[in-house]
Amino acid sequence: MHILVGVAFWLLFGALWVKLFAAHKAGWPAFRDTGVQLAAVVGVVAAVTTWWIRHNVGIYRRKGPRRGRPSVPPRTDEDRLGRALRWELTGGVIAAREHDHLVVELDGDVKTYRPAER
Repeated sequence: MHILVGVAFWLLFGALWVKLFAAHKAGWPAFRDTGVQLAAVVGVVAAVTTWWIRHNVGIYRRKGPRRGRPSVPPRTDEDRLGRALRWELTGGVIAAREHDHLVVELDGDVKTYRPAER
């Protein structure tokens, strides 16, 4: 789909240039200048893309392939904003996975998790 949209817009770009030529509103100098500008943009994009690929290949050569995500246990004592977490569940954090629904209450800087009443 991405390629189809890209080709469609390039065809539209070409059709608009043909329309400008047909209406004698643009000449070869304007077409040449636009081509130079497009070539410059394509060159910059190609250069940055090549640099980024070389950068990532360099990282791969230094560190080797990824072996998955690091096994860091999640924090269960505070959230990402530094608020204390309180678990009102028998079994604590591990028991939270067994419940379909939990109620999260925020009281100041304390976030409380409890089972939902049915």
